Amino acid sequence: MLPGVESWMQIGFLAMVVVTLQVFFKAHGTPVKARVVLYLWLFVQTIISATGFYTNETAMPPRAVFLMAPMFLFVFSAISPKTRSFMVTEVNPIYSTALHSVRILVELVLFQLAFAEWIPELMTFEGRNFDILIGLSAPIMAYLVWKNKVSPKALRLWNAIGLAFVTFIFVNATLSAPLPVQQFAFDQPNRAVLYFPFTLLPGLLVPLVMYTHIVGITVGRRQ
Repeated sequence: MLPGVESWMQIGFLAMVVVTLQVFFKAHGTPVKARVVLYLWLFVQTIISATGFYTNETAMPPRAVFLMAPMFLFVFSAISPKTRSFMVTEVNPIYSTALHSVRILVELVLFQLAFAEWIPELMTFEGRNFDILIGLSAPIMAYLVWKNKVSPKALRLWNAIGLAFVTFIFVNATLSAPLPVQQFAFDQPNRAVLYFPFTLLPGLLVPLVMYTHIVGITVGRRQ
């Protein structure tokens, strides 16, 4: 667990990850075998992170590679219908849109982590993170989808903007982490993501959000 951060917030963050995973399954009609894979990933990363494996900032290659590289492959698999079929059988646009409401809670957690000096301010809504706008708009968009008051084109556009926002802050967060690629925030690096449970932010939660946006764009284009 992350020293100096309230236990309730860390437990709450872990619960948020688990709930988001359930919504992800609902949104994509995820088959049992694919659910097992993601549950195993969550379990393995929980065990590895809890040992402090990722907190070694001098190891080569950087240990964060073992956390993020598999998730990059996961995200890119959303592009192709052939690889996407392992994870997606049918898309529920209401759930897939509502899923992004989690970003409101994520932004509040990031704000607290910045206050506790575990991440730089640039990762919050007071800095370069505009993700809260997508989080705040997600319940509204989900309602409009439910009422059939938003066109597929408008929903694709919203997903594209959301993907751009989350990609932008993900790049900034990576370049702020104590890794060989660090370019920002040398006075206050992004260290929180090296500690459990916040390793699950780049290691699962952000990829789930990206994947859902990509599916919303690519599948929506065929509608």
